[in-house]
Amino acid sequence: MTAANSSTPTPNGTSPRRRWRLASAGVLALSLVGGLTALDAQGSKDAADDEDAADALAAQRSAAKRQAFAKLAKDGAGGLCTFEPGTQMAYDVVTHTHVEIDFGQMAADAQDAMAQQQGAQMQVARDEAKIHDVERSWHLDLVALATEDDGATVLAARIQDRGMKVSVGEDEPESAAPEASANIDDTFLIRLDSRCSIREFGWRTEGDLDATRQQQLMAAGLAFWAPRSTAEESTYTGVSFDATGRYEAAYAFETDGTLTGEVHSFGQNPGAASVRSSFAPVAMTVVDSTIEAQLQPGQWFERLVNARDLELRFGGEPFGAHLRSTKAERADFEGFAPTVELDDGGWSWGLVPAEAPDQSQRFDPDLVGRELDDVLANFRDMLEGGEGVGSYGGLLRDWLRANPEQTPAVLALLEDGSFEGQSHARAGIFFALGSANTEAAKDGLTALLRESSVANQIGAAHALSMVDSPRTEMLALLAEGSRDEALHPMERGTMGLALGAVAQHAELTDPEAAAEARGIIGGWLDAPADDEQIQVALAAAGNAGHDELGAAVGRYLDHEDTKVRTTATKAMRQMSPEEAFPRLEAAMGDEQRVVRQTALETAAAVARTQGTAPSEALVELAAGSLAPDAHQAERHAAMALLGEAAKRGDADARGLLDDELRSQLDGEAIDAKAIAAIGRNMPGRWRANN
Repeated sequence: MTAANSSTPTPNGTSPRRRWRLASAGVLALSLVGGLTALDAQGSKDAADDEDAADALAAQRSAAKRQAFAKLAKDGAGGLCTFEPGTQMAYDVVTHTHVEIDFGQMAADAQDAMAQQQGAQMQVARDEAKIHDVERSWHLDLVALATEDDGATVLAARIQDRGMKVSVGEDEPESAAPEASANIDDTFLIRLDSRCSIREFGWRTEGDLDATRQQQLMAAGLAFWAPRSTAEESTYTGVSFDATGRYEAAYAFETDGTLTGEVHSFGQNPGAASVRSSFAPVAMTVVDSTIEAQLQPGQWFERLVNARDLELRFGGEPFGAHLRSTKAERADFEGFAPTVELDDGGWSWGLVPAEAPDQSQRFDPDLVGRELDDVLANFRDMLEGGEGVGSYGGLLRDWLRANPEQTPAVLALLEDGSFEGQSHARAGIFFALGSANTEAAKDGLTALLRESSVANQIGAAHALSMVDSPRTEMLALLAEGSRDEALHPMERGTMGLALGAVAQHAELTDPEAAAEARGIIGGWLDAPADDEQIQVALAAAGNAGHDELGAAVGRYLDHEDTKVRTTATKAMRQMSPEEAFPRLEAAMGDEQRVVRQTALETAAAVARTQGTAPSEALVELAAGSLAPDAHQAERHAAMALLGEAAKRGDADARGLLDDELRSQLDGEAIDAKAIAAIGRNMPGRWRANN
């Protein structure tokens, strides 16, 4: 998670659907007005005196807080959330989730897509209910374990669940609450940024993953960004994650510790930098949001409200709404004394993905027993009608799910050359085999990888990137193919790239298989057989897009071969901003223009896909690439990166683009391509005057 200071003001205004948050305030105001009508004159005077005294006390406390925050900024001892080991904190928390969904087939597709694309955990099952409402109370104890070089703190955490209330539909105001995980009170870890945002979670690798998911779902609602400095008022943006995805928020800080914010947009799965999916996208539009916190030196926060109202769309069509709020305030610490060995090798870090749905059971019952020839006739009609591979391949996929025993008949179509030379049709067949996720389809892909023609091997390798739980044997066959001397170098490279794609997809569906695939790639990077394997390994690591491979990839930024350094730089494109940006800053010092250009392009891609502003150092380095004697391609890449920073409120980046535009317009010869490049990367609308 990353935050960037900016001059963008926090938006105001009230949307029509904001009534859910303002209604309680309105009721309170009415009750106060009604109460005042019953007071006599003396009572009114006494109330006024009490109010004056309360105002004076509040002013004193506010002044004291301002002094405390000013002292904290002056001391410069880490950030607001840099805590000494042994620091204890505790909070009482209430989480409220309200979901309204149309549970038609579109909603079923959308929920499965969210599990694949977002890793979302919506706390709602697919059934007949239209409304699902959960209120959960819990207590959180925290103990600081270690402070890191950049000011981050590792906290040990324990949740004590205090119960849930659940209602489903209007006719059933309350139903039996689901049981909390038996291990919900297991110790877990939170890596807290010095600016108070949650970077990632830690959990016992061999622990209860169901409990871990619940812990992370609950604690993620406490995320927010504190200012870089508490000495003055400021506005800035920050990117965090919760159970529904990464989101960008704009914040405003006052020197008495009051922090307010609003969420602007939701990005993609928080557990992976980028997830390619065969599903139609599930879009989450922010209808309303509020972040309100009272900060306190020496504590994570004094109290916090973090709420948002989302509209859910699938394929452009709305199908539901999701409202989630978290309210927390400081509480008494309840005797939490964790025994944690951070370096014992038993901790995993990151974000545990949602449990993957069983795709193999999703099909139209009418397909059961239907003849393959009939399905292929429809397959060809859809293909000739110009429909996409998701349509005609999806038909065959669902038929394979409904009739898994007929999978050998589909494999025979590939083996006997029935669709030879028909690339789109073959793509549909491999799409069906890869996304069916039946055991029979996995058997078929394994057989194709082992014994079939090269064309079928390559097709099967691509199809594996859609398999939810790839087998160890599949991963081994891809690894063997990447070193098979009988294959052309490009074909060997395809096998290696496929292994990276499998690792990325499986991260959400089968983390153990994903880790196994990354282990193979990491082994290549640690001990490459030759220069060809270095390139294949780096490209595979780029496809995997996981921070775990960041250090291994980063070592090749100093390689003597320019091509290797360029490939290593590009391999950072799907890693997190925290992992990618520092390494890309280093790559910007390369003597070769192509490496610097790739670093700028990669940093812009990370910023764009993660919805986060580039680091200040990258903005400064990009400014150097705007020099008049810089290569045009490097200049355009620098503009793209500055554009991502400017869109997220970076005043320096906006100023650099403005200066570049004025320089072009004031020059003797106007470079239309340069102006177009600036225009593509500057916020706002453009209009030609001639």
